[in-house]
Amino acid sequence: MLTTKMMRSIKDNTYVFSPWSIEAVLRCCLIGSAGRTETQLKAALGDVQFHTRFPSNGATINTEVFAVADSVYKFLDRYKQAIQESLQCTVENRNFRDAERVRSDINSRVNRATRNLIKDILPSHLPNETTKMLLVSALYFFGEWAYPFDVNKTTEMPFRAGNSSYVTMMQSSFNYIPYYEDDLFQVAFLPYLGGSSFILALPRNVGNVPNITEDMLGNWFNKRTNIGVKVSMPKFTSRFCKIKDVIPLLTDIGITDLFSHSANLSKMDGTNNLFVSDVLHDAIIIVDEFKTEGAAATVAAVAMKGIMNVREMKADHPFAYFVVEENTSEILLAGKFSN
Repeated sequence: MLTTKMMRSIKDNTYVFSPWSIEAVLRCCLIGSAGRTETQLKAALGDVQFHTRFPSNGATINTEVFAVADSVYKFLDRYKQAIQESLQCTVENRNFRDAERVRSDINSRVNRATRNLIKDILPSHLPNETTKMLLVSALYFFGEWAYPFDVNKTTEMPFRAGNSSYVTMMQSSFNYIPYYEDDLFQVAFLPYLGGSSFILALPRNVGNVPNITEDMLGNWFNKRTNIGVKVSMPKFTSRFCKIKDVIPLLTDIGITDLFSHSANLSKMDGTNNLFVSDVLHDAIIIVDEFKTEGAAATVAAVAMKGIMNVREMKADHPFAYFVVEENTSEILLAGKFSN
């Protein structure tokens, strides 16, 4: 499961991210992959059903998955059809030479999809001359608590983590909600109106949160029982890590070829010329006595392999130069140029 694998890789103590948003763009890559690249993506994502649409069950869950392709580059029609059928991912052709307009339009679309919570997911260097397609996902969540916290009980309380500080703590007593406990965690499923829940997983020991495995999550769901629970929880806003590039995290969980010359994305264009140069992610969650609001977006840039880690050298100021015979390392000519 991508969720638990990435949580083990993220080093920040406080963060939020969207496994759904990241997985959506990775599954677009998976459909276009072959060979070892496909094997690595399947191992990381697992053999589970992935949903791009969710029922209207009280909470608002809006999702978008779309691709923007360079109009002068030929992607296979069967690839575009496959991501449309599997992920409801629409493909729009645009002129990437007008990079600023493409970037602005994508950022605006993500901003609208996330109700102004995720802005400028695409940085100034994308798209560039090597970018051929941008795979984008966006998520917006709004859920009202089925049993709101009592605002009259909200107060400043100590929070025990490293250097203890004070937080704004919400408090409520729930008569009958799903709950699980073992030697490591107390786990409460705080319901929203409809069918979604906020899973509060509180370690028994004060300190860092232990690694959470897929089996542990399964136990929480399968062995929970309905009992009365008194809950105190901070009112908080949290964002993803300061560094939005998630390639190091994905590499850490075993997806390596996708981001190198070894990438095999031949099912996208019928060649072996493409790799993923960037995967950028942002997310936010806002929790208070009445509701939870959250949003996330991810962009994966599919680019040509020919030029990777491009550095620019503009010799518009004095420089030195040498003519060398490479086999013997003999310098045949040397000089400086000033004007």
